Amino acid sequence: MRPLLWAGGYAALFALVLGAVDRHGGPGLELASLAVMLGYPLMLLVGVADALVAREARGRIAIAPLLLLFAAVPGVAGVRAADGSLHDRSFTRHLEQIEALVSRMPVESGGRMRLPVDSLPAGVRSCCARVVVVRRDMDGQLSATVLGRRGTAYLYDPSGARLLYGIDRGRWRSHRRLTGDWYRVVRF
Repeated sequence: MRPLLWAGGYAALFALVLGAVDRHGGPGLELASLAVMLGYPLMLLVGVADALVAREARGRIAIAPLLLLFAAVPGVAGVRAADGSLHDRSFTRHLEQIEALVSRMPVESGGRMRLPVDSLPAGVRSCCARVVVVRRDMDGQLSATVLGRRGTAYLYDPSGARLLYGIDRGRWRSHRRLTGDWYRVVRF
């Protein structure tokens, strides 16, 4: 039973630490992720050795710790997806305020301007925004890109032209409509 406990604990630690490291950063979490990543191959070797040695004594259950360790890899994707959904909800709570800030930006046709991140609502600043770029194309259509962490950006694009441009140029790996004119795009 003990190998099953250590494998389950390490698998949970692996998924949680690596799932949260990019979004929530910081030197402590980065060191923890380094230790977890370096320890993972060692834990796999220990799991294989334990399964081989205990195979006769425990039967098929001897492979369970090893399977738990392998299950941690898709667990990282699950933690990241849940974390991304939480940030999407936090971002969408402030859409009207962000749209008002974007519409007040004095951007001339064909130009672009960086919006000071300090002017964003505190909830968006803390979770989702590192850089905000506002553009006005030659037709006078306004768009904004809110660049976040882990390759994610939020795109305000009433005309849909910036979204199509990014897809055609291969700038974005995927996109999903949040509400109305807002999209969540994942950059390459």
